[in-house]
Amino acid sequence: NYEAMVIQEDTKRLDIINQTMRTEYETKGKFKTYWRPYWGWVSGTMFGFQMFAFSLIGLIAIVKDVDKSIEVINAIAALAAALSTTWLLALSVLGLAVHKRSKDKQIAAGIQPISILKTVLSKIIK
Repeated sequence: NYEAMVIQEDTKRLDIINQTMRTEYETKGKFKTYWRPYWGWVSGTMFGFQMFAFSLIGLIAIVKDVDKSIEVINAIAALAAALSTTWLLALSVLGLAVHKRSKDKQIAAGIQPISILKTVLSKIIK
């Protein structure tokens, strides 16, 4: 029966995927622990470098040629707008990683994490 064979193959494939996910979850390697702080430091450093560079370029443009400084500042604004999607992605990954790590620490300490929605509702419905 063809349908039974397809279901059997899908089941085998899902078993392999589940086994891989369990293995990754149970790994105690340094990468699993260190990637979050690394991502935070890299994101923070690059964001600071970018803001410093934009400020320096804007300052140099104002000091060297006031007439063209508006064009340079508009170009910096356009570049910052173009990079905003990249920063949105990078900082979203960082935010989710920090949130997940906080939950992991709470669970390890024996504290049941409460969602933001439950916290807000508990304050409203007293």
